[in-house]
Amino acid sequence: MKSINAKPELLKQVNLASIRKTIKTNCTATRAEIAAATKISLTTVRALLAEMLENGEILSIGHDDSSGGRKAERYALNPDRYFGACLCVGHDAIDAMLVNVCGEIRQKIRLDVGNRTVEQAAIRYLDECAASAEIRSIGIGVPGIAKGGSYRRLTPGTNRWENSNVGDALSARYGVPVVLENNINAMVIGCKRRLEVEEPNSGIPNMAFLHFESNCIRAGFMAEGKIIRGAENFAGELGLLCPNGERSLDDLLSSAKDDRTYAARVAEIVGWICVFLNPEFVALGGPAYRERCTDEIRVRLDAAVPDRLRPSLRAFSDPESDYRRGMAQLTAERMFDGVKVVKE
Repeated sequence: MKSINAKPELLKQVNLASIRKTIKTNCTATRAEIAAATKISLTTVRALLAEMLENGEILSIGHDDSSGGRKAERYALNPDRYFGACLCVGHDAIDAMLVNVCGEIRQKIRLDVGNRTVEQAAIRYLDECAASAEIRSIGIGVPGIAKGGSYRRLTPGTNRWENSNVGDALSARYGVPVVLENNINAMVIGCKRRLEVEEPNSGIPNMAFLHFESNCIRAGFMAEGKIIRGAENFAGELGLLCPNGERSLDDLLSSAKDDRTYAARVAEIVGWICVFLNPEFVALGGPAYRERCTDEIRVRLDAAVPDRLRPSLRAFSDPESDYRRGMAQLTAERMFDGVKVVKE
């Protein structure tokens, strides 16, 4: 985020940022609504809206019905005027995307990382994007522990931790807000966003997303519409638990050769989550998830968990799509966070 001293000649950028965020938050807005929300004078709002219309940043979408006086003109952001660039880092590849202000994915490519670091691959992609589009934010999803502008993750195929300050480096290089997020948390956000579209009346603020990989069980949790990250952004590493004091959940689940044993163990894990967090919805997915066991898991969960604690349980065959969808939303949300006022 770029900080500036609150001098009159720079307040224009602050006012523009406030107007953009107001229109984005409300989807559309009139001049009076913007002035009320931002506390900017009607005269200044009028002048800035005229400038934004001229440069194609906003669109006039008509007038409200008259309440006795002049009809109020309503404005919306031009969705394809500004863009965010985001990278969904996987264990062996990076999906790179260009998203508009609505969080819609306009371009997606698979990056050939080779021997490069995430930062090197990101810079090459972002330089190409900046040559053809106005980039206002950057998002990076990582299979690791994200905190501020840095993250830690296990290097694929090893037990060695990799540390990176890629967020801070990219923010300094491009001068735009950068958001780093854990990939499972991004999946939770993307899953919720998809459900809001597919089931608009579902209203699911509390949910859990269990992601099964070949050698670990990870999870993301949402309470009251917000991701639970934990004190050190480490919430959700379920596989580290040793319920019998000897073998971890990762080990117990990977050793479940038959489906009945596998279903019993997954149902037990979901049952723990239900009594601890009482989610309305639990999603199950990932490359190692046995989707054929979902019905058996549901039967065992129904038998073990009281009705009032029992969530809606569903399997998802493509959690990577939710990963991309979640990072697209997070990147779009940061698009107008680039300026703030500070005291000298």
